[in-house]
Amino acid sequence: MGRSPSTHFQLSNRPMRPHDLADFRSRSPHRGATLVFVLLTILSGVSGCAVEIGSGRASGGEGEDKKEAVPLPVSVIQVSQQTLVIATKTTTVLRPIRSVVVKSELAGVIAELPIEEGSSLDKGGLLAKLDSRALKLELDKARLSWDRSQRNLVRQKEMLGEKLTSEREYEQAYFDERLAANAVEIVEHQIELATIEAPFTGVVAERMAEVGQTINVGQEIARVVSMDPLEADLHLPVRDAWALKVGDEVQLMSDRLPVGRLIAHVLRIAPVVDEKTGTAKVVLRVPSVEGVKPGVFLEAELVQQRIEGALIIPREAVLFRGTEPIVYRVEDSKPLAVTVKIGAQTESSFQIIEGLSVGNSIVLEGAGGLKPDSLIRVLPSTTDPVTGTAVPADPTDPTAPVVGALATPSGSVSSTVVQSAGSRP
Repeated sequence: MGRSPSTHFQLSNRPMRPHDLADFRSRSPHRGATLVFVLLTILSGVSGCAVEIGSGRASGGEGEDKKEAVPLPVSVIQVSQQTLVIATKTTTVLRPIRSVVVKSELAGVIAELPIEEGSSLDKGGLLAKLDSRALKLELDKARLSWDRSQRNLVRQKEMLGEKLTSEREYEQAYFDERLAANAVEIVEHQIELATIEAPFTGVVAERMAEVGQTINVGQEIARVVSMDPLEADLHLPVRDAWALKVGDEVQLMSDRLPVGRLIAHVLRIAPVVDEKTGTAKVVLRVPSVEGVKPGVFLEAELVQQRIEGALIIPREAVLFRGTEPIVYRVEDSKPLAVTVKIGAQTESSFQIIEGLSVGNSIVLEGAGGLKPDSLIRVLPSTTDPVTGTAVPADPTDPTAPVVGALATPSGSVSSTVVQSAGSRP
């Protein structure tokens, strides 16, 4: 079955002329509508191609444009020479230089106890007194016996000279006199023991008896301590302990101290090592200060090394590329990665031996995402209200100015830094 002439048409590459359209309409009344539809379809396709091509050009133009670089916010400090102090930190407790529990050497009843906790005493000051009335009566009896034995000894000596008595009777009289004299001394000593005195100048730390209490020999009366000066014990690794010398200075710190910190000195260094802990004992002499009492928990700082004129930078300014330490130095408003050589190190700082010079500006915060061609925005520094030193602002602060003049806060690196006990550079 052949195609219907009414639906068959062919597009030609030549332009359509007016008589062609009239001929097409004369063949079929419906061909005019069909031709309009076909033309509209063709035009819409061409228009779509034009739009698509235009869109492609627009998108391609955007891809060819370079994105505007965004400056990275950083904080900057200036490298300066300072004194680097390497120290060991440990803890200790203040203790009195002397502490004695005074006990009674005599049994009896306490008649006097004129002390309270905190009472100050001089050496020989009265702590307690026992009832000694019976001892005094016994002393009178002993003295009478001694007096009689003395008279008998004199008489025997005279009789021996006249040969009216024997040597044996004279010797017996001599021994009786000596025994009577010793009896008097014993009772006198017991009366002395009834008076209990402070063994040294100090303070009553604890009272352990009451007036009227019957006590036995060896019973505790009070604990007396001497607090001028005080002492503190440090238990340090052998290398740290034996690096010290008698007289070396040690700083003691605590928020409980009314003076902030105390300056102590090494008094003794143990010549042996504790085999259980592997430490050596170091005894410090601590000056007595009003308000500082035994039992206070302190942090001790022992200076191991003092480096004058060291180049010190904070740890956070140093990045590690593998094992190689680098610092970003700012030159002409651009970050330059510089390899540095580290010397002494502490908990918060590094000493730089090579790679930086005094006055160099380096990136402190924000260095992690930097590249040699990065644009940077230096954040303004603030001042610490306590130390008065410059402190870099928050790197996320959007109000920081773009690099123009570098922020180089003076003294932003602490001049005294320490490390924990046992850590090593």
